Amino acid sequence: DFFRLSRGKRSFLNAYHLEIVGIPTARGLATADVRKGAGARQSYFAMEDLGDAAHLLDWEGDRHTMIHATARLIACLHNEAFSHRDLKATNILLDPDGTAYLIDLDGLDFKGVLPSIKLVASDLHRLYHDGEKHLAAKPAEKRAFLRTYWRVRHVKPRGLKCQLRTWRPVQAARSHS
Repeated sequence: DFFRLSRGKRSFLNAYHLEIVGIPTARGLATADVRKGAGARQSYFAMEDLGDAAHLLDWEGDRHTMIHATARLIACLHNEAFSHRDLKATNILLDPDGTAYLIDLDGLDFKGVLPSIKLVASDLHRLYHDGEKHLAAKPAEKRAFLRTYWRVRHVKPRGLKCQLRTWRPVQAARSHS
């Protein structure tokens, strides 16, 4: 703990990194650490106020805009080699214009290379279940989200279907034996 950056300082650096690569987030304003005793430390991180921005759960705009803005934000995040590890509806804000902003940068992790499919799946899985629980997303909205996400990531879903087709018969063969 003496040599590792505090959570507040890591969040501040992550906010700065996101700002440099053009991913919308609130600017980091300040960080502070308070030491208690020999090693215990409390860490604080302050971000700018985004004014009229609201959480996905509280946003009253068009759902189509919300879905596409969120998909673009997460795809850009993954394209820039970040994994959030705590994506949920309360960690994404939308302003009245429909721009999505990422907050709660504590779980953000810069990989240096594109995140593995396992990390991407983990991020999307968490948001998917949070969406089912809070946003009541319809199957058509989930498909629209994935289509926008893959388009921004420059991945062709046809290639994914081919991989799934080769995987399914192996799975079916195992269940019959």
